[in-house]
Formats: sequence, structure tokens, C-alpha cells
Amino acid sequence: MSDLTKPSEKLHLLRHLADYPPSLPFERGERLGKVFRLRKAGKISDSGFTDRPDRCRGDSRITETGFLLRIPQLTADIHSRNPVSSWRNASNARNGANNFLPSSGFTLLELLLVVFIISLLGAIAIPSWLSLLNTTRVNNAQSTLYSAMLQAKSKATEQKVIYQVSFREQNNTAQWAVHPVTINPLDAGWHDLNPSVKIDAAETTLYKHPATGVWRVQFNHKGHANGQLGRVTVALRDSGKKKRCVFVSTLLGALRQGQENSKPKNGRYCY
Repeated sequence: MSDLTKPSEKLHLLRHLADYPPSLPFERGERLGKVFRLRKAGKISDSGFTDRPDRCRGDSRITETGFLLRIPQLTADIHSRNPVSSWRNASNARNGANNFLPSSGFTLLELLLVVFIISLLGAIAIPSWLSLLNTTRVNNAQSTLYSAMLQAKSKATEQKVIYQVSFREQNNTAQWAVHPVTINPLDAGWHDLNPSVKIDAAETTLYKHPATGVWRVQFNHKGHANGQLGRVTVALRDSGKKKRCVFVSTLLGALRQGQENSKPKNGRYCY
């Protein structure tokens, strides 16, 4: 008879058990390392076997050698020797644990909380975002008019003729054009500003043609101002706020930009 107290004999038996159908405890995915106590009347030896199989019950199995095998004990002994068996037991343990995972999804309370947080953030962020957007629009309009005046000065000095920058409101749209003075402003190529921006007539002090309603500023062949100095002012069309202006401030044709202030200066708020 084989000496089943030797580790080599235990290893041999455990390899034999790996071929058994999944009726053994460790093949049913039960927790590894848990010692199952055999319910029997006799004493179990250290090797995990007994010579009285007729009085044993529970998680046990009679091997071909005629001895009763204590399954959990030997499976614990083989963990470090049989990686295939260890992998099987670990896989079964994971599969058993997945049965206790909570189901996915959201409760009504969680959904309402998310909606409330999004609404709160929107109420805080949207006004600031709109204010920033409006500021950007008037700033872009101011930069466009400033660039148009620089373009007129440059063309005047290059072509040695008087150039004009014209401004007007047409069908609720602020427009501008750069052209020689020999061209009628009504026939010039007009460009639109942002529809949310208007020319503020009360804050614009450039010369305005009474018949056409076109404001103008002119530059001679030296790039100097030709005629009346002043400013052109743009603001938000709906509220008239966030004023921005461009000045022709000296006879030499010096240009500068200004913005709305809380207190007026010479009766104007944009300076």
C-alpha cells in the first residue's frame, strides 16, 4: 500500500482528483482554503485519510485505494504544486463573487440630483458666458474699424490720393467701407459688422453727410487727417452698453481706441 503521508503521494492523488466530475467541493466554486470538517465518528489522521470510510459523511470521497480523502485539506496542500488546479479554484471564486455584485443603473433620486446640479451650474455660468460673448463682439467690431482706418491711411500714402473710411447703419446692420474720395460712398464695397453691434450715433462725432447719413473720416497722401477729427463708437444693439470707440485724435492722423466709462467726459462716455 502507498504511503499517503508523503507529499508526493498526496500530489499524485490530487492530480487524480482533477479528472473527477464537478461534484467535489473545490470544483463547485466554494471558497478556497476553507476547511470542511468531516462528520464522522472516527479520528482522521494527519494525512487526511481514515481506515473507517463506513462511518464518514459529508464532503468526502473514497478513492481507488480504499481510503477516505479529506478534500479541502489536500486541495490546500496542492495550491503551491498544481497551478492548473489553483487557476480553476480562483476562477470559480470570482464567478461566485460576481453573483453578489449590485445591478447597474440610477435611481430616480440620483437622476434628480444630477439634473439639479446641472441646472445650478447653468444658472451661474450662462450669464457670465453671455457677458463675455457680448464683450468679445464689441471688441471685434472696434478692432475692425481701427484696422479699416489704418488701411485707408496706408492706401492714401501708397497711391498719393485722399482715401476715406465710411460708416453707416443699413437695415439694422452696421457697415463700413474703405474707398477713394472720388468714389461715391453709396457705390463703395460695404462690409458688415456683427448684427448684435450698432453704431452709436449719440457717441459718434465724425462728420455725417446729411443726405446719405454716412459718417466719414479722410486721410491725405501723407496719411494725415483731412477735415474733421472725431470718433466712431459702437455698442450692443439691444442695450446700447459696452461702448467701444476709435478716435482720430490729431491732424497728423493719430489713432487710438477707447471704451465705455462710468462718468462722462465732454458729454461722452466712451473715451
